[in-house]
Amino acid sequence: MLNRRLIRIKTFQALFSEFGQENTRPSTLAANVKKSMHGMGNNLLAVLSFYPSLSHLIEAEHNPDEFKYKPRDEDKKSFNFITKNPFIEDLMEHSLLDGYMKRPTLDWNTEKDTMFFIYKEICKSPEYKSAMESDLDESTSFNFAKFVYKYLLLDSVEFEQMMEDNNIFWYDEKIPILKSLEKIFDDYEATKTIKIPELFKNETEDLAMADDLVESYF
Repeated sequence: MLNRRLIRIKTFQALFSEFGQENTRPSTLAANVKKSMHGMGNNLLAVLSFYPSLSHLIEAEHNPDEFKYKPRDEDKKSFNFITKNPFIEDLMEHSLLDGYMKRPTLDWNTEKDTMFFIYKEICKSPEYKSAMESDLDESTSFNFAKFVYKYLLLDSVEFEQMMEDNNIFWYDEKIPILKSLEKIFDDYEATKTIKIPELFKNETEDLAMADDLVESYF
């Protein structure tokens, strides 16, 4: 997921944040760059955790069986579609995401109003309406999950704002994270297995590159 261009960007950002400071130590800067590099893995998990968190929210607080009025068949179909997505259920069983959701760096449960707003915007989309007119099989559910994640990263102003508020590097990380999501989708479509991409291609070389870049500025 990390590439050389992104490592250079993170190095420059760390240097810029220390601009004008006296007695800046290369070791401190290098540590900050590496912390940002490792943080990108958590940022991917934060994105992945949105849909499971949304599913939990809808199941806990918007169950049509608990409506005061008799729920429509459309309400029940929509509820089941959002809360019983086979791809999301498999995603939630992945050890990395399961561990992250127990101690998240970005807890979507503190953003319930915004999450529900995004959900209502998703429900206005042609993709959602098309799904509601179809048989809710695994293929429809999987394609809808892909749409939701791409909508979050490419079209949702609210999601973008939340990510920027919690991650000052979001602008630079968004496209690499989107590419990682696409790889997850491709792997799942081929193998029905969730494979979350490794953060590093070669961790030793990538971390050494960060050290070298920092040293080159001193």
